[in-house]
Amino acid sequence: MDRHGKFASSSMPQPEEFRRRLPREWVLGGWHAGQLLDEALTRSMEALDRLAILLWSAACRQFERDRAGDLRLPAFRQGYLDQMSANYGQQASWPALRVLRGSLALPPPER
Repeated sequence: MDRHGKFASSSMPQPEEFRRRLPREWVLGGWHAGQLLDEALTRSMEALDRLAILLWSAACRQFERDRAGDLRLPAFRQGYLDQMSANYGQQASWPALRVLRGSLALPPPER
């Protein structure tokens, strides 16, 4: 190994050295990739929820309040899309949004 911890191209490391170094790097790489995927999924769902809020607002619908008086913002969920179908059901892109929502649904839990 050189002073930077890299293997020199002319020297072949012993198998024990590979076993000692590489799995830790692979695990860290896999963890990092998982974090990136989690973040991408989270941001995608947040963007779809914001789209639902924009569509709700553009349809001039009122925001409801919960028991504490806080606003209940619509989300990209089946119930809210059903309510907005009267406003957007005739739009050419509306069925694609419904299909997208259906593809995000989790299957029911097994019993």
